[in-house]
Amino acid sequence: MAVDINRNGVKFKVSHACNEGLGWWENNYLGWELHTFKVFDKLLKEDMVYFDIGTFTGHTLLYTAQKVNSVYGVELDPRAVEACKQNVTTNGYSNVKLSHAAISDKDGEVGIHTGRIGSSGCYMMERSLSEIGVRSLTIESLMNEWEVKTCDFVKMDIEGGEENCLPAMQNFFETHKPILYLSVHKHLGATSKTVVESTNCFNYVYDKNFNNVKDSLGEIIDSAGSDHGEQDYLFTFDEVN
Repeated sequence: MAVDINRNGVKFKVSHACNEGLGWWENNYLGWELHTFKVFDKLLKEDMVYFDIGTFTGHTLLYTAQKVNSVYGVELDPRAVEACKQNVTTNGYSNVKLSHAAISDKDGEVGIHTGRIGSSGCYMMERSLSEIGVRSLTIESLMNEWEVKTCDFVKMDIEGGEENCLPAMQNFFETHKPILYLSVHKHLGATSKTVVESTNCFNYVYDKNFNNVKDSLGEIIDSAGSDHGEQDYLFTFDEVN
């Protein structure tokens, strides 16, 4: 069984889901994260290399795979990454590579919240605190695994893991100058200080109304709520019109 999706003219099938179920894709997906898809439609181009960091079962990856040249995804949840792989196969995408790992500040192994496996909220934790370990890789190690030399766009939604990996990505940002679309999860440990300092090389930071909030980003993160979708920011080196 597979669900047919048509979002903004992008058509694909979803054959595998986790806790959200295929019914969620049928009934809720088209209204999910409207601003995220506005960003994709506005900025993604056919010749881009796109990194989907935190794929879950393919919520953004299955869409963006038809927008860009190459898609590289990483997911730490074992159930979710397997579902995502099945969905990629169902759609016959040949431009997608997926890795089961947690992006981190160093290569090694981290634990994951076992009670959230199969949900969209699985996150990494200290290895000693979890029954299940997942390998952790830096962005550079992921690029080596994927055999890719550059990146044009990064979507990152990793449930607080940004606090750990963003500081280690500063050289990556400065070298490749990608667009970054970041979900900040301050209720899971992400801090405004880390986000601001780690993304300082970007010239512009846009909120959901495409206002440049670079100079006040820290205050906005601290004052805004923690509900998913309230803390999504677009970081660019070039001005967005």
